[in-house]
Amino acid sequence: MTPTEKPEPVFVLQARQEAVGMVEHEEELARLREEHGRIIRVTLPYGSYPFGDSDGWMAVGYEQAKFAFSDPRLVISLHREHDYPRSLAGGSDKPPVPINFTVMDGPQLVARRRVLSKHLSFKRVTAMRKSTQAIVENALDRFVALGQDADMVSEYAKRVPIAVVCHLLGVPAEERDRFLEFARSLSAGRLTDPEQIFAYQVHIADYFGELVARRRAEPGDDLISALVHDTESGDWTEDELRGAGYALLFAGHNAPSEILAGSLFILAHRPDLYAQLREDPALIPAAADEFLRMLSMGTNIRARIATEDIEVDGMVITKDAVIQPSTNAANYDPAVFPDPYRVDFHREGQGPHIRFGFGPHNCPGSLVARLELELAIAAVVRRFATLDAVEPAEAEEEWMRRITLRGPLSMPARWTLA
Repeated sequence: MTPTEKPEPVFVLQARQEAVGMVEHEEELARLREEHGRIIRVTLPYGSYPFGDSDGWMAVGYEQAKFAFSDPRLVISLHREHDYPRSLAGGSDKPPVPINFTVMDGPQLVARRRVLSKHLSFKRVTAMRKSTQAIVENALDRFVALGQDADMVSEYAKRVPIAVVCHLLGVPAEERDRFLEFARSLSAGRLTDPEQIFAYQVHIADYFGELVARRRAEPGDDLISALVHDTESGDWTEDELRGAGYALLFAGHNAPSEILAGSLFILAHRPDLYAQLREDPALIPAAADEFLRMLSMGTNIRARIATEDIEVDGMVITKDAVIQPSTNAANYDPAVFPDPYRVDFHREGQGPHIRFGFGPHNCPGSLVARLELELAIAAVVRRFATLDAVEPAEAEEEWMRRITLRGPLSMPARWTLA
């Protein structure tokens, strides 16, 4: 296909991303993948090209999504200069959001990630195991004390990740309420009022500006302190430092909460899977990986901008066009994951999921997310002989269709102690 042969969009990405619509979104992408290939023409809900064109591309195949994440000719940073098509209202790459590593490319990104990776290394994350285990056990103790029918989502799945990421960043427990509801509202992707979005972003950014200043004067054993005082971080601006806190907060609380809630929901509705983990706890890392593959974290992945004409799978992504990788569609690509909607703790010989992205934009906190998910599942499986969800009169398969694409809003649960 030549650059002038631009096909019409076959899919319009919706602006609102509530749980109830996610299954239709994924089923539609699967159909379009079969009918139109693994690179499809789409319309994104916000923004426009500098030239007035609001359409772009989406990579819905596994290899194609990896390509969109990693090819150096596809960049993110141009979003700061133009109102390119995007999934979020308000311009998620523009002030007042502090400049941070998630909107960088090339050598600048490599330099920032080198420092982040050093402080989120396997060694450091392993050292976090004891404190993370304590957070998990305390949260589960609290949940059990509430008694039968307590909501496992709000009282456990949402409490663990925010406590872990705040501990990692050095946010005192008594200060979390200063920004938590603002962060959850922004992460949900449902706000459309630009003034409200702006106000919430300023509030959170200002908090991390204060925290950076405090950790510069009084360093602690936390990631913000490490970044502020690392000599390799010397060329980071104050805005970039508070931006790192801003970005890691968002990456570290909402998505892990959804994944943990979804994992527990599946286990509560599938006693056979729960029994597998009870009988063989060594399967828990593989189970966590399967849940990460299957459970959606929304569709708000930042689009990439082509710096030159690029041909992919017979399609030409023209210079200045955008392409958005869909990790959800990629992780359900049957060419890589046979029978992709089946929960299987014994998958072998297949590509790793790309829930955390790929290449230079792979999430630097992925080791922390895996650790907390594994420990949170293991604690439940170890302590409860059985786990059941108290559900309304709806077929189990309907719940499963919904949950494989979004974490549940609530899950009143009953259990028996082991």
